[in-house]
Amino acid sequence: MTQEPPDQVLLVNDAGEPVGMVDMAQLEADSARLCFEYAAAAGDPDELDRIVERWAREVADPSYLGYVSSAALALMTTSVLDPLLVVLDEAAPQFRFREKLREMRDQMGGDG
Repeated sequence: MTQEPPDQVLLVNDAGEPVGMVDMAQLEADSARLCFEYAAAAGDPDELDRIVERWAREVADPSYLGYVSSAALALMTTSVLDPLLVVLDEAAPQFRFREKLREMRDQMGGDG
């Protein structure tokens, strides 16, 4: 049986003390919006800067912005980057895009 995720999540600090609540539906909506704002602005550094500045102004809690950004990055990877890589793998396999990404990850000391 699959358990439904909670509507809200209690955030705690390292000592286990409550520090806030996150509405998961709002987090999902915000992260999707941020993901696709970033994706639509690809190739336009000025627009990317405006997006970052606007989100930093509009989101009162820096911790929440961190959660939104992390979820947006995960969504960007699964919903934008991976479908593009599938097309590139089929259209131009000689460039080995995924292999190049793994090489870059390893060069940066990422977890492989």
